[in-house]
Amino acid sequence: MRDAPRLLWPLTERAQTVARNRGGNPALQGTYTNKPPPGFRGPAFGSTAPDFNGSTQRVQRAADAALSPDPGGDFSVEVWCQNDAATPGTAEMIVTKDAPTNREYWLQYNPARGFAFAIGNTASGIYLEGNEGGTATDARLWHHIVGTYVGATPFATLYVDGLAVGTDNTTSGSREFPSLSPFYVGARGNDTLFWNGRISCAAYYGYALTAERVRAHTRAMQLPELSPPRALLTSR
Repeated sequence: MRDAPRLLWPLTERAQTVARNRGGNPALQGTYTNKPPPGFRGPAFGSTAPDFNGSTQRVQRAADAALSPDPGGDFSVEVWCQNDAATPGTAEMIVTKDAPTNREYWLQYNPARGFAFAIGNTASGIYLEGNEGGTATDARLWHHIVGTYVGATPFATLYVDGLAVGTDNTTSGSREFPSLSPFYVGARGNDTLFWNGRISCAAYYGYALTAERVRAHTRAMQLPELSPPRALLTSR
């Protein structure tokens, strides 16, 4: 792929219990827990995605340093998702890298803040977070969610459907670096905050994607049903 993700899980497997990596290192595979049913409509025409039940299903990868940036390094995490509810009543995790008590980074939906991208601190809190600020995004539609982090600043940006909707450069505490924590899709590592809906194309990059490349990824899916105004990108 042009943008060279270290990890890219399309999550299109039907019978297999392993999520294959189409990114740079084929060995970075995931394992399904209580495998969600596959074959539902995905984010692009003709694509498919699994439907997570919101209570027992997730995909995980054992701890791997390839999915953690250096202390001052940049990274990006990306996913396509669709929830069964327009506004989920509780927080639901989409992608996270965490141990049972500490989280390194995550993408989630929070009823109070909408979609959010956050980096954890060593006090089990939030070091940086970019979020929608409570924007009433209809989570029942497919959405392209990307979080980018620039370590030198530091600076976090949340993109929803190709647009930067939340940024943060005001840190709190010391950044968490649990490089030995696993990587999860569809839930937290402590079996909470399960996602109720579909997830596709979870990816991790060892650098910060530019706004131009994020928009290009959104346009590449050519999704007709994205909620306005994010569907009609001005650069399209």
